[in-house]
Amino acid sequence: MAEVTAALRKAGLADVRDSVLQRALYSSDASLYRVVPAVVAHPRDDAEVAAAVTVCRALGVPLTCRGAGTSIAGNAIGTGVVLDFRTYMNRVLDIDPQAHTARVQPGVVQDQLQRAAAGSGLRFGPDPSTRNRCTIGGMVGNTAGCPRSPGSCRAARDGPGPSVLAAAGGLKSSGGELGERLLRVNQGGVFRKWGYESFEDYCAREIRIKKPTAQKLTLAYHYLEKEEPELLARRTELKPLPDYRSVDLLRQARQERDFSAEDYANLRQAVVEEERSLPTVRKRFNELSASHPAASQEPLGPCKAALAAARRLAGALRQLAEPPAPLVTQADDIVATLEKEVERLETSEG
Repeated sequence: MAEVTAALRKAGLADVRDSVLQRALYSSDASLYRVVPAVVAHPRDDAEVAAAVTVCRALGVPLTCRGAGTSIAGNAIGTGVVLDFRTYMNRVLDIDPQAHTARVQPGVVQDQLQRAAAGSGLRFGPDPSTRNRCTIGGMVGNTAGCPRSPGSCRAARDGPGPSVLAAAGGLKSSGGELGERLLRVNQGGVFRKWGYESFEDYCAREIRIKKPTAQKLTLAYHYLEKEEPELLARRTELKPLPDYRSVDLLRQARQERDFSAEDYANLRQAVVEEERSLPTVRKRFNELSASHPAASQEPLGPCKAALAAARRLAGALRQLAEPPAPLVTQADDIVATLEKEVERLETSEG
């Protein structure tokens, strides 16, 4: 216990408590269980949370996040370090009436958020019976619902998504921004430093997503990075970035389906400006795909298909733990050559 306390303080956590009284106070929640923690810490910001995660992983100590302790299943108690978010991380950071979103810290009480949103004519959907004391972080963690609409009103899906702190100690946001972080983790083989045997193992155990989903996320972000950098530059305006599955449809439209500039702009408008839902974007994608069979033209069609395949190869090589530099260079050269050839063919046909 002393080792954990010292390590947390050395890592920068200012409020760490390990007295018998403090540990007893945090040994129970609304359940019938009683588990005495080793240490109780009260993080002041994201950096201290990340530091606590790093310490616990290094020492092999369990970590439990706690809001108000209203769980009746023992979710707020644990044998290792308990992080209490109510003490300091309890602020409503921003209410955006136009986007119908709110940014809050995990220790915000649900009623507190409702009062802050009421002035804008908004409310947070989930409304559990413990609303005057339960925290938003705990509600998301437990997928809290409400008695009036238990089937459709869930905290974990009521909004654009939480920021998830991985064991690496880095913040990862849902959707496109998560794709960025995953791309960096996979490219540098960073997951091995965190104790995972493979990128697939990291995704499954740490973020709870399957490898195909992770690949779609990274491909979507890589496409934004290469083909739509202006969207990344506007990420503070686009809250959050477009759904990665909609971005993947944009990628397919440009790299695989040979959309005309007009049709691509039409699809892009649905994804970016209109912020349409994925089913709506997919429907528009299918309609536009059927409107022009340009990919079958000769010789431009096969050349564009080869270019799309080369781009996929270049992207896949960069996702390797240790990308072989010579092969990456060759793939980039092939892409550049095919791009010039497509441009030449388009000019000659025009």
